[in-house]
Amino acid sequence: MWVVGKIKQFQLEKIKSNLKEKEINGCKIDIYAPRFVFTKKVKNKFIKIEKKLLDNYVFFNLNFSNFDIASKSLKFTKGLSYILDNFKSDQKGIENFIDNCKNFEDERGFIKPSFFSIIKNSKAKFLNGPFSNFVFEVIEKKEKEMNILLGSLKVRVPYERFYLKNI
Repeated sequence: MWVVGKIKQFQLEKIKSNLKEKEINGCKIDIYAPRFVFTKKVKNKFIKIEKKLLDNYVFFNLNFSNFDIASKSLKFTKGLSYILDNFKSDQKGIENFIDNCKNFEDERGFIKPSFFSIIKNSKAKFLNGPFSNFVFEVIEKKEKEMNILLGSLKVRVPYERFYLKNI
């Protein structure tokens, strides 16, 4: 059973170590936090930035027959702010989202740029590359690339090279 929880900023490693201590007591809880990496130009240098897809939200997989014991065990974990309610009713949706994320991961476990879908005739923003933080309009979408309008400039952009965000 998957549970969605909000963690405190920069506390993911602390939560992982706390859950390893609880594994000794017979509680097995796996964590999945989808993440992606992109390069950004800062002061004439390119640096790699790693971000979590859902900011401070992570998924916990509770491998228990008795859910109440697992939930109580997870609730009092250091670094965890709270657990979202109503996760029992939407297990199928959570599993589909996690499977979709895992299908778009590369060999290092980062989500590929092709995961981020962009809708034709919508506006979006580049998160990396030479046009980072520029807003553009999608003119045409093809299988592996799209034509965009960046100001008055028409540009063909491949999906695999850039991270994009809908606006």
